Amino acid sequence: VGAIQVDNKVIGEEANTIRQMAKLCVGRQGNHFPVLLKQYFRPSLKDIGTRENVLNILADAEHLDPSVFLRTFKMQTNRIVPNVVLVPCYGEQGICWEPFERFNRASSRGRLAIPMFPKDLRIAVIAALGDREGLTAKEIARSSTLDKTQVSRATARLVEAGLIMRTEDTQDRRNLHHSLTRRGRQVYREIVPLVLAREEYILSALTDSESLELERLINKVHQKALELQQWG
Repeated sequence: VGAIQVDNKVIGEEANTIRQMAKLCVGRQGNHFPVLLKQYFRPSLKDIGTRENVLNILADAEHLDPSVFLRTFKMQTNRIVPNVVLVPCYGEQGICWEPFERFNRASSRGRLAIPMFPKDLRIAVIAALGDREGLTAKEIARSSTLDKTQVSRATARLVEAGLIMRTEDTQDRRNLHHSLTRRGRQVYREIVPLVLAREEYILSALTDSESLELERLINKVHQKALELQQWG
Protein backbone atom coordinates (compact mmCIF):
# COMPACT_ATOMS: atom_id res chain seq x y z
CA VAL A 1 0.00 0.00 0.00
CA GLY A 2 1.44 3.35 -1.04
CA ALA A 3 2.13 5.95 1.61
CA ILE A 4 -0.22 8.92 1.81
CA GLN A 5 1.54 12.11 0.85
CA VAL A 6 0.50 15.47 2.28
CA ASP A 7 1.79 18.81 1.09
CA ASN A 8 3.83 20.45 3.88
CA LYS A 9 2.31 23.79 2.92
CA VAL A 10 -1.19 22.44 3.63
CA ILE A 11 -0.06 21.14 7.04
CA GLY A 12 1.42 24.52 7.85
CA GLU A 13 -1.77 26.34 6.82
CA GLU A 14 -3.96 24.07 8.95
CA ALA A 15 -1.66 24.43 11.97
CA ASN A 16 -1.77 28.21 11.57
CA THR A 17 -5.58 28.08 11.40
CA ILE A 18 -5.72 26.17 14.71
CA ARG A 19 -3.34 28.68 16.26
CA GLN A 20 -5.53 31.58 15.14
CA MET A 21 -8.63 29.83 16.53
CA ALA A 22 -6.83 29.39 19.86
CA LYS A 23 -5.88 33.07 20.00
CA LEU A 24 -9.50 34.09 19.44
CA CYS A 25 -10.77 31.69 22.12
CA VAL A 26 -8.16 32.69 24.69
CA GLY A 27 -7.62 36.35 23.81
CA ARG A 28 -4.40 38.21 23.30
CA GLN A 29 -3.00 37.40 26.73
CA GLY A 30 -2.06 33.96 27.97
CA ASN A 31 -0.65 30.63 26.90
CA HIS A 32 -2.72 29.33 24.01
CA PHE A 33 -1.70 25.68 24.32
CA PRO A 34 -1.63 24.76 28.04
CA VAL A 35 -2.47 21.08 27.59
CA LEU A 36 0.52 19.97 29.65
CA LEU A 37 -0.21 22.23 32.62
CA LYS A 38 -2.22 20.51 35.35
CA GLN A 39 -4.08 23.65 36.49
CA TYR A 40 -5.99 23.67 33.22
CA PHE A 41 -7.25 20.10 33.47
CA ARG A 42 -10.82 19.77 34.68
CA PRO A 43 -11.70 17.34 37.51
CA SER A 44 -14.66 15.96 35.58
CA LEU A 45 -14.78 14.71 32.00
CA LYS A 46 -18.11 16.51 31.47
CA ASP A 47 -16.29 19.86 31.82
CA ILE A 48 -13.89 19.10 28.96
CA GLY A 49 -14.72 19.96 25.36
CA THR A 50 -15.12 16.44 24.01
CA ARG A 51 -17.18 15.67 20.92
CA GLU A 52 -19.98 14.10 22.97
CA ASN A 53 -20.16 16.96 25.48
CA VAL A 54 -20.30 19.64 22.78
CA LEU A 55 -22.96 17.76 20.79
CA ASN A 56 -25.07 17.40 23.94
CA ILE A 57 -24.92 21.15 24.57
CA LEU A 58 -25.82 21.89 20.94
CA ALA A 59 -28.79 19.53 21.31
CA ASP A 60 -29.86 21.36 24.48
CA ALA A 61 -29.61 24.71 22.67
CA GLU A 62 -31.79 23.43 19.83
CA HIS A 63 -34.27 22.04 22.33
CA LEU A 64 -34.64 25.49 23.89
CA ASP A 65 -34.70 27.25 20.51
CA PRO A 66 -35.81 24.93 17.66
CA SER A 67 -34.87 27.57 15.09
CA VAL A 68 -31.23 27.90 16.16
CA PHE A 69 -29.95 25.75 13.26
CA LEU A 70 -32.52 26.82 10.66
CA ARG A 71 -31.28 28.80 7.67
CA THR A 72 -33.48 30.32 4.99
CA PHE A 73 -32.13 30.94 1.52
CA LYS A 74 -34.28 31.87 -1.47
CA MET A 75 -37.52 31.02 0.33
CA GLN A 76 -36.29 27.56 1.38
CA THR A 77 -35.52 26.75 5.02
CA ASN A 78 -33.12 23.95 5.96
CA ARG A 79 -31.78 22.63 9.25
CA ILE A 80 -27.99 22.95 9.09
CA VAL A 81 -25.87 22.04 12.11
CA PRO A 82 -22.36 23.57 11.94
CA ASN A 83 -19.16 21.55 12.02
CA VAL A 84 -17.27 21.79 15.31
CA VAL A 85 -13.49 22.11 15.62
CA LEU A 86 -12.16 21.19 19.08
CA VAL A 87 -9.17 23.42 19.75
CA PRO A 88 -6.49 22.16 22.22
CA CYS A 89 -6.51 25.32 24.32
CA TYR A 90 -8.32 26.97 27.20
CA GLY A 91 -10.47 30.09 26.90
CA GLU A 92 -13.63 31.81 28.06
CA GLN A 93 -15.63 31.39 24.87
CA GLY A 94 -15.94 29.52 21.64
CA ILE A 95 -16.11 31.38 18.33
CA CYS A 96 -17.77 31.08 14.97
CA TRP A 97 -14.81 30.65 12.65
CA GLU A 98 -16.94 30.43 9.52
CA PRO A 99 -20.76 30.89 9.50
CA PHE A 100 -20.98 29.35 6.02
CA GLU A 101 -18.86 28.95 2.92
CA ARG A 102 -18.58 32.13 0.90
CA PHE A 103 -20.17 30.71 -2.25
CA ASN A 104 -22.57 28.27 -0.61
CA ARG A 105 -24.80 30.09 1.84
CA ALA A 106 -27.69 27.73 1.11
CA SER A 107 -26.33 24.45 2.52
CA SER A 108 -22.74 24.81 3.77
CA ARG A 109 -22.34 23.98 7.45
CA GLY A 110 -19.72 26.48 8.54
CA ARG A 111 -17.43 25.87 11.53
CA LEU A 112 -17.52 26.58 15.24
CA ALA A 113 -14.25 26.54 17.20
CA ILE A 114 -14.61 25.32 20.80
CA PRO A 115 -11.72 25.29 23.33
CA MET A 116 -11.19 21.86 24.91
CA PHE A 117 -10.39 23.32 28.34
CA PRO A 118 -12.77 26.29 28.79
CA LYS A 119 -13.72 27.88 32.09
CA ASP A 120 -17.31 26.88 31.40
CA LEU A 121 -18.00 24.58 28.46
CA ARG A 122 -21.69 25.47 28.23
CA ILE A 123 -20.96 29.20 28.02
CA ALA A 124 -18.19 28.58 25.48
CA VAL A 125 -20.54 26.68 23.15
CA ILE A 126 -23.40 29.19 23.52
CA ALA A 127 -21.00 32.07 22.84
CA ALA A 128 -19.92 30.33 19.62
CA LEU A 129 -23.56 29.97 18.55
CA GLY A 130 -24.12 33.65 19.32
CA ASP A 131 -21.06 34.53 17.26
CA ARG A 132 -22.64 33.28 14.04
CA GLU A 133 -23.40 36.02 11.57
CA GLY A 134 -25.60 36.95 8.67
CA LEU A 135 -29.23 36.75 9.87
CA THR A 136 -31.92 38.67 8.02
CA ALA A 137 -34.64 40.55 9.90
CA LYS A 138 -37.10 37.82 8.94
CA GLU A 139 -34.84 35.11 10.39
CA ILE A 140 -34.38 37.10 13.61
CA ALA A 141 -38.14 37.57 13.91
CA ARG A 142 -38.77 33.85 13.48
CA SER A 143 -36.40 32.96 16.32
CA SER A 144 -37.68 35.64 18.71
CA THR A 145 -41.00 36.92 20.03
CA LEU A 146 -40.88 40.03 17.83
CA ASP A 147 -42.49 40.58 14.44
CA LYS A 148 -40.51 41.79 11.44
CA THR A 149 -41.42 45.47 12.00
CA GLN A 150 -40.30 45.35 15.63
CA VAL A 151 -37.08 43.62 14.60
CA SER A 152 -36.38 46.31 11.97
CA ARG A 153 -36.79 49.05 14.57
CA ALA A 154 -34.67 47.20 17.12
CA THR A 155 -31.87 46.47 14.64
CA ALA A 156 -31.82 50.12 13.57
CA ARG A 157 -31.18 51.13 17.19
CA LEU A 158 -28.46 48.46 17.54
CA VAL A 159 -26.75 49.65 14.35
CA GLU A 160 -26.83 53.22 15.69
CA ALA A 161 -25.31 51.99 18.97
CA GLY A 162 -22.50 50.23 17.10
CA LEU A 163 -23.48 46.76 18.31
CA ILE A 164 -24.42 45.25 14.92
CA MET A 165 -23.73 45.99 11.27
CA ARG A 166 -25.71 45.38 8.10
CA THR A 167 -24.48 43.97 4.80
CA GLU A 168 -26.33 43.37 1.53
CA ASP A 169 -27.02 39.83 0.35
CA THR A 170 -24.87 39.22 -2.71
CA GLN A 171 -27.62 37.03 -4.19
CA ASP A 172 -30.61 39.21 -3.31
CA ARG A 173 -30.08 42.90 -2.51
CA ARG A 174 -33.52 43.11 -0.95
CA ASN A 175 -32.14 41.16 2.01
CA LEU A 176 -29.92 42.78 4.61
CA HIS A 177 -27.85 40.48 6.81
CA HIS A 178 -27.16 41.50 10.39
CA SER A 179 -24.01 40.55 12.27
CA LEU A 180 -22.45 41.53 15.59
CA THR A 181 -19.62 44.03 15.68
CA ARG A 182 -16.63 43.42 17.95
CA ARG A 183 -18.31 45.55 20.60
CA GLY A 184 -21.57 43.64 20.10
CA ARG A 185 -19.82 40.30 20.62
CA GLN A 186 -18.28 41.57 23.84
CA VAL A 187 -21.68 42.68 25.16
CA TYR A 188 -23.17 39.32 24.19
CA ARG A 189 -20.46 37.41 26.04
CA GLU A 190 -20.99 39.53 29.14
CA ILE A 191 -24.75 38.94 29.10
CA VAL A 192 -24.74 35.15 28.53
CA PRO A 193 -23.31 34.17 31.96
CA LEU A 194 -25.79 36.51 33.70
CA VAL A 195 -28.76 35.01 31.84
CA LEU A 196 -27.65 31.45 32.55
CA ALA A 197 -27.07 32.20 36.23
CA ARG A 198 -30.52 33.77 36.56
CA GLU A 199 -32.13 30.80 34.79
CA GLU A 200 -30.33 28.36 37.08
CA TYR A 201 -31.42 30.28 40.18
CA ILE A 202 -35.09 30.43 39.13
CA LEU A 203 -35.24 26.74 38.19
CA SER A 204 -33.54 25.68 41.43
CA ALA A 205 -36.96 25.98 43.09
CA LEU A 206 -38.10 22.91 41.13
CA THR A 207 -37.24 19.26 41.59
CA ASP A 208 -35.89 17.28 38.63
CA SER A 209 -39.31 15.81 37.89
CA GLU A 210 -40.98 19.23 38.15
CA SER A 211 -38.39 20.69 35.76
CA LEU A 212 -39.13 17.96 33.22
CA GLU A 213 -42.88 18.56 33.55
CA LEU A 214 -42.42 22.32 33.12
CA GLU A 215 -40.31 21.71 30.02
CA ARG A 216 -42.98 19.39 28.59
CA LEU A 217 -45.75 21.94 29.15
CA ILE A 218 -43.73 24.81 27.68
CA ASN A 219 -42.98 22.74 24.57
CA LYS A 220 -46.67 21.92 24.24
CA VAL A 221 -47.66 25.59 24.36
CA HIS A 222 -44.77 26.52 22.06
CA GLN A 223 -46.04 24.15 19.36
CA LYS A 224 -49.43 25.87 19.43
CA ALA A 225 -47.72 29.26 19.16
CA LEU A 226 -45.82 28.04 16.10
CA GLU A 227 -49.10 26.97 14.49
CA LEU A 228 -50.51 30.48 14.96
CA GLN A 229 -47.33 31.95 13.51
CA GLN A 230 -47.70 29.80 10.38
CA TRP A 231 -51.27 30.96 9.93
CA GLY A 232 -50.09 34.56 10.06
